[in-house]
Amino acid sequence: MQHAFPNLFTPASAGKARRFIPLALLMSMVAVMIGSFAVVNAQEPVIFTGDITYTKGADVLGLPQAAPVYTDLWAVQIAPGIDLNSLSRSVGFENLGQIGSLQGFYLVRVAGSTSRSDNLTATLRATPGILWAEQQIARQQYPRVPSDPLLGNQWHLNNTGQGSGTVGADANVFAAWNAGFTGTGVQIAIVDDGLQKNHPDIAPNYFAVGSWDFNSNEADPTGGADDSHGTAAGGVAAAADDGAECGVGVAYNAQMAGLRLIAGPSTDAMEAQALSYALQQNDIYNNSWGPSDDGATLGKPGPLLMAALANGAATGRGGLGNIFVWAGGNGHDDNDNANADGYANSRYVIAVAATTNAGVQSWYSEVGANIMVNAPSNGGTQGVTTTDLTGADGYSAGNCTGGFGGTSSAAPLVAGVAGLILEANPSLTWRDVMHVLINSAEKNDPTGTGVRAWEVNGAGHDINYAYGFGRVDAGAAVALADTWTNVPANVTPFNSGVITVNQPIPDGTGNPGQGAPLTRTVNVPQNFVVEHVEVVFDIDHATRGEVIAAVESPAGTTSTMLFPRINDMGNSFDSWKTSTLRHWGEESAGTWTIRVADNSAGTTGTLNSLQLIIYGYPVQGGTETETPVPTTETPVPTTETPTPTTETPTPTTETPTPEPVGELIENGGFEVVNASGKPVIDPWVLKNGTGDKGKCDKPEKNKFFAYSGNCAFRFKGGPAENSSLMQTPSFAGLNPQVGDALDLVWMMDAQVNSSGKLKLVVKYGDGTPATKVKGNLSATNGYELWGTDINNLPTLASANIAKVKLIFKNTSPAGKIYIDDVSLVHLPAGERILGLPGASSAGQPVIGPR
Repeated sequence: MQHAFPNLFTPASAGKARRFIPLALLMSMVAVMIGSFAVVNAQEPVIFTGDITYTKGADVLGLPQAAPVYTDLWAVQIAPGIDLNSLSRSVGFENLGQIGSLQGFYLVRVAGSTSRSDNLTATLRATPGILWAEQQIARQQYPRVPSDPLLGNQWHLNNTGQGSGTVGADANVFAAWNAGFTGTGVQIAIVDDGLQKNHPDIAPNYFAVGSWDFNSNEADPTGGADDSHGTAAGGVAAAADDGAECGVGVAYNAQMAGLRLIAGPSTDAMEAQALSYALQQNDIYNNSWGPSDDGATLGKPGPLLMAALANGAATGRGGLGNIFVWAGGNGHDDNDNANADGYANSRYVIAVAATTNAGVQSWYSEVGANIMVNAPSNGGTQGVTTTDLTGADGYSAGNCTGGFGGTSSAAPLVAGVAGLILEANPSLTWRDVMHVLINSAEKNDPTGTGVRAWEVNGAGHDINYAYGFGRVDAGAAVALADTWTNVPANVTPFNSGVITVNQPIPDGTGNPGQGAPLTRTVNVPQNFVVEHVEVVFDIDHATRGEVIAAVESPAGTTSTMLFPRINDMGNSFDSWKTSTLRHWGEESAGTWTIRVADNSAGTTGTLNSLQLIIYGYPVQGGTETETPVPTTETPVPTTETPTPTTETPTPTTETPTPEPVGELIENGGFEVVNASGKPVIDPWVLKNGTGDKGKCDKPEKNKFFAYSGNCAFRFKGGPAENSSLMQTPSFAGLNPQVGDALDLVWMMDAQVNSSGKLKLVVKYGDGTPATKVKGNLSATNGYELWGTDINNLPTLASANIAKVKLIFKNTSPAGKIYIDDVSLVHLPAGERILGLPGASSAGQPVIGPR
């Protein structure tokens, strides 16, 4: 078993890698020899044989059809009641038996005949009792794979040793194609900086319904002359077999959508919209992007994106769940690791590492306990050949590039394989796709050492920080998917709750001989089969990059989840959720041990608290209660989210409303309507209304925020306006505890000359003074998100809840106030916060814009 805190190393490679790594050096083309045929033109391969020219699509394809080979075998059909054995003796042939399940058809051999013999065929057909006969011809069959001119250069699909690479160090895609799986009927969305929809290799597969430009707020996701990353990534996943341009994608018959998002700054709302756009049409979302790989950044998704991922897993693809594929990161040379990327840490995503054409870790590819699989990319002697922006734009002159790479290329390769898997078995859930990938992956670099060393977990899975469960194997994956039985639904996750520690982390204990790390154990009483394991750390440390932490399962498998990062000079892990897959398939019951240490003497820190969460499904034959896959997690905002933008993309009906756990009120924009089609505000109570009502806009005129519906409640305003909207939500079934928080958010458009008040009151049945939130409503600039102060949420002073009352009141003598998407959420202690990041930390007012 590997030590809990492995010593990580820094490669000698110079330079900074991002999610995309172009080749540093142009590689010379290698002529591929096949018998007496040779590829003689690197750009448009042609095979010459005599005076006949054949277009070549790959080094084993495009050969002239071989001459037929006649055999000494005949297929015959005999009349009912005929004894073929007696007949064969009299005529002089050997009965080899019935042909498969074909009644009346048999295979016979005529000894000494290995050339075409029309006379023997005629003789057999004339024999009494034989109705039909035909000599059998052996024909060389060829794989039905694409014919694009640069297919032979695509070593990541079929590695024959291009660039002196290792034969077979590829994704074994030809085996899947030969089995008949090419992505037909599957939609893959490329969430990136753009997708050139008119590119010759993309246009045949372009899926307009699933596409949108969130940077420019328009339907065309193509982008500008500098937005080439998404087009290259899309080509890896699903470039078409047009026979004329570049190579092909893994799922070359899949449809491909473009969701332009990262060509400019993106808000949490934009990211949530993109990752849930057309979630019933788009099956797979590829994400070759993430926070900076500088080894100093802790970046994680905001609460809206976290809710969108959870919702996509629960409701996408008709309830089977969308597939989210994520690049694992390119910061290994900066001591970055995938567990420092909150996006790649999500249990809803497939985090992908990169390997070279020699089958080993690419120098930039980050390690992490959250890596599921690896896939071929650059970093060795060959880059990845794929689509590029047409003409002079993009990475290379022309329409193709041979220098794509990074985990940006590895991720869409896995997205393409996921497309093949879904074609093989469309009934797989998002978790089943993960199971298939894990159980079909190939153990590459089997003698790897250090951070690349292989271990075996308690369920018998080979596990590796650099490679996950192994290199993706498309052929093995579709074969497994074809016969896969879906795993049971998740049981209720084990959740330790927040464990308060408040102890100093012993200085320097991450190095051998420096003493014991700070240790806590958690006993898990229920037993189920483990899938994802999460640990939430709250740590203060003057140099957080020195902190290392690991969790050990009852089976003795260790997962390092916080790795040393020498560039990270931050001072805290603020409720940082990190995940591991290394316990996949183990059983949950028993003692789990969490260790936290300081890897370098000098600055010190404190472990404030931790929390252990384990997901899984019932042990076969066990008694664990199955529950639906949770639709949400309780996200924690961070100040290190991507730079926000003031642009709010046009909402779409495909974008779901986040449904956080413990929701007391989720009004959905007052969208319930009565038999006459009018909005109904029950169970809200309206008092003293003067023309106040629910109001619906036409969808094309809807200007609301990302998750608004088409209806809102309107306070009309007027000289005597003093009306209110009230609800009394219940905590029934939520088990409130002292210290639990309440988070109230809503959308509001308070027009000029508008004013109002809000009051939230929690009364207790044991005499404890009530918890109250009061604040003023004021004019807004169109629809804005408002809520209670995100840094000072009201908390319950008692578990004995007698009554909760929420009141919106309009005090305007003139002007209108629209209230929309009211949400009141109960947050158990430590599971905070559902509001948007970036709110005021002043603590006053107690309500205001978020």
